[in-house]
Amino acid sequence: MERKKSIHVWLYTILIVGIIAAVIWGATATKNAKALEVTTENQYNRAFHELVGYVDDIDTLLSKTQLTKSPAQLAKLSSDIFRQSAEAKSCLGQLPTSEIQLDNTSKFLSQVGDYTYVLSQSMINGEEISQEEYDNLASMNEYAATLKNTLSEIETKIYNGEVRIYTVKDKTARNSRRRGRFKRT
Repeated sequence: MERKKSIHVWLYTILIVGIIAAVIWGATATKNAKALEVTTENQYNRAFHELVGYVDDIDTLLSKTQLTKSPAQLAKLSSDIFRQSAEAKSCLGQLPTSEIQLDNTSKFLSQVGDYTYVLSQSMINGEEISQEEYDNLASMNEYAATLKNTLSEIETKIYNGEVRIYTVKDKTARNSRRRGRFKRT
């Protein structure tokens, strides 16, 4: 009888220790999962903030292209736009694209980068920029301004806690539709 009682005491002790260990493990796992979620959210917020900054820079640089007629300055501005669009695409690549539908943003960044790269190479080789190319830059500038405003609105909502990066869905795609293609003549 005493042996049976001893076995029961050991079983209950092992059971209680097991339950305590499971509770501790669960609490630790929950804490680690929350820390990972916060870290990931912060990385997404940083990448989104940098994306907004690069799009703002692209908008500013495109505005400057409308004010200059110097091929050397235009070549430098085009080169800067190309670099900024590459950085913006890098930031975009860090975002959960399955959660944030930024297909049009990616497409625009690629097009503006490629277009300005071709322009800068042409101007470096001594070619003049045509009125159609200036018009294309103006169209890109309009789109960049719209995109910048849309992204800034989303960023403000993120920072105000109104929305999390996971819940931002088609907002950018809906508000920033492309109206055509830009082509090099």
